[in-house]
Amino acid sequence: MQAVILAGGFGTRLRPVVQDLPKPMAPVNGKPFLEYLTINLKKMGFSRFIFCVHYLAKKLKEYFGDGSGYGITIEYSVEEKPLGTGGALGLLRRRLLG
Repeated sequence: MQAVILAGGFGTRLRPVVQDLPKPMAPVNGKPFLEYLTINLKKMGFSRFIFCVHYLAKKLKEYFGDGSGYGITIEYSVEEKPLGTGGALGLLRRRLLG
């Protein structure tokens, strides 16, 4: 199964917690929130992930890479400018629908 994760937000309300990190990288017990989400989705049978990213996308890519360290596949859909939920999914339309 494939999961699409919207991970492109600025995290302005979380700024005191995340400072120079993208919002999905907010630490929870020493690990990024997105890592917990990814691991739990893997346990539910998801093996392919697409992370929709914008703000500080490089940090997510550096941390998760291609997903092989988690036994999954991660692809990235990078927004050059923030497009919101609909825009992020619009970028993926062809990829998701084949």
